[in-house]
Amino acid sequence: MRFLGLIIFDPAKDDFLASIRDEKHMTSRSWCSNPSEAKCFKKKQLAINVIRKTIVDTDRILLLAELSDIGSQYQVAFVSQFSFSNGKMIESKPEEKYT
Repeated sequence: MRFLGLIIFDPAKDDFLASIRDEKHMTSRSWCSNPSEAKCFKKKQLAINVIRKTIVDTDRILLLAELSDIGSQYQVAFVSQFSFSNGKMIESKPEEKYT
C-alpha cells in the first residue's frame, strides 16, 4: 500500500475536488467522480485551508480523506468532517456512514 495524499470529498455531490484556481476576484473549482483524478495534498494544513475557503463559499459539509494505492485499486479512508456554523469552521469525526 502506498499513501498518495489527502483528498477532499463533497458527500452532497458524491464528488472529489479535482482542481482549484484562485484569482484576485474569483475562485473556481472543478470536481470529479473518481478519487484517482482528485487533487492530492501532501500537507494537511494546505487541504484544510482549501476546505475552509470552499465551506465559506458554499456552506456545505466536506470530508478530508487519505488516498492510498493498494495495487489494482485505490483506497479512500475518511479522516475528518468539516462544516461551517456560526461563523466558524468545525472539524469532527466523519459520520459513521463514511467510515
